[in-house]
Amino acid sequence: VDRRQRQMCIRDRLTGEIGGCDGKTESIMVDLVAESSRPLCHFDLPPSDYIERVGRSNRKGQQGVEGQIYPDTKVIEIAPCEPNRSGTRKFSVINPTDKDYRFKWVEIDVESGGRDEALGALAAPRPFKCLTPFGVVRSGTKFEMTFQYIPPTRGAEKELALSPQESFWTFKIQEHGITVSFLVTGH
Repeated sequence: VDRRQRQMCIRDRLTGEIGGCDGKTESIMVDLVAESSRPLCHFDLPPSDYIERVGRSNRKGQQGVEGQIYPDTKVIEIAPCEPNRSGTRKFSVINPTDKDYRFKWVEIDVESGGRDEALGALAAPRPFKCLTPFGVVRSGTKFEMTFQYIPPTRGAEKELALSPQESFWTFKIQEHGITVSFLVTGH
């Protein structure tokens, strides 16, 4: 998934020789000018049909409204190997540009109508953690991201864990004004 393309101008010269029927060759040169674009970031994450498979009619989206989810939302699915065990999902963010950039992950508070401010310390324990909440993706490299799912283990929370758990997050690159929406799910 590529976000915000960056234009580049490419200039080069094509040279070659063309042989004629009479055995003589003629040198040719053609100047080439082209425009190309490259992404500022790429998420090396497998595609998911989770949103279509589970449906949204009775589930809240990023703004806290049932049935509504941003159309370009990426999905991170975490399925622990054993019931009642935590699981992780790792994937890379690739920076194909010639400049480093800082990123941060922010969990969206769906109950507050989608504000992405820090969630209060007194809030109920959340089943999802981003183990790489911020960092720098160096130019021409990839950075490994890790999310963890810890299923609820008691009471009403445990009964909720029988259905898929969800949490919305945004990936932000402040200096480029990039915000990418993610749905993290555990089941």
